[in-house]
Formats: sequence, structure tokens, C-alpha cells
Amino acid sequence: MHEIDLDELLTRALPPDGPYSPSRLKAAASAMRDLTEYLNNATLPGNIAESAGYPGAVHDILVRLYELTERLPQLLEQLRVVAVDHWVDNPALRTTAGGESARTLACNVSSALMLAQESLPSLARTLRAASASSGSLYLAEDV
Repeated sequence: MHEIDLDELLTRALPPDGPYSPSRLKAAASAMRDLTEYLNNATLPGNIAESAGYPGAVHDILVRLYELTERLPQLLEQLRVVAVDHWVDNPALRTTAGGESARTLACNVSSALMLAQESLPSLARTLRAASASSGSLYLAEDV
């Protein structure tokens, strides 16, 4: 059976340099969610020995999670800028929520994204430390 190169497949489906559209952005965010679910399932106690039971496999996962946390601040900042620059003072912005203005809700989005962005460096440092430590581990075959 020929194994599919998932990195190549993803790059073809969602090339980093575009094209971009609301549906592609939603697909990319959905892929992040679904890939996290895949990792969650793959690392369940009944699956871990087969999928990531070796230190090298765990190390590879930790390195990529660290890389993700290094890239997320840019995404969150860019989304925050959209909320502020394109929504806050846009007279066409409306809301379906009663009680608060659309402008207030846009400001809430911006504030929440800023808080999320500020929490990521700590997570990145922790994942970097875990990946650095895991990179030196292996299971001896002669035991």
C-alpha cells in the first residue's frame, strides 16, 4: 500500500501563499481542530504504544506543537487587527445579540484575542523545554 504524504497533500490543498477565501480559511481552521482530535485519539492509552510509544515519536510531536505555538501569535494578532481596523468603526457592522452594540462586541473580540496571544509565550516555552528534554531519550533494545 502506498502511504500518502500528508504534508504534501495539505500544502496542495491549502498552499501557504494562497489563494485565500473565507471557505479556505474555515477549512484550514477545521483542519487544525481535526488534526488535534486525531492526535488526541492517537495518544489514548490503547493507541499510544502503536502510534507514539517511542521517545522519538513523542519528541517529533512536541517539536511541531512548539512550532505551532510560535506561529499562533501572528495569526491571533492579524485577526485582532481585523476586528479593530475593519469592524470597530465600520457603520455597516451589526449584531444579532441584544443588549450590546456591535462595536462593543468587536472590541470584546479584540481584547479576547490579545489575552489569548499573551498566554502563548508561556505555553511555547513549556513545549520547547519538553521537546528539548525528549530529544535526548530513547528506548534501549538490549533490555
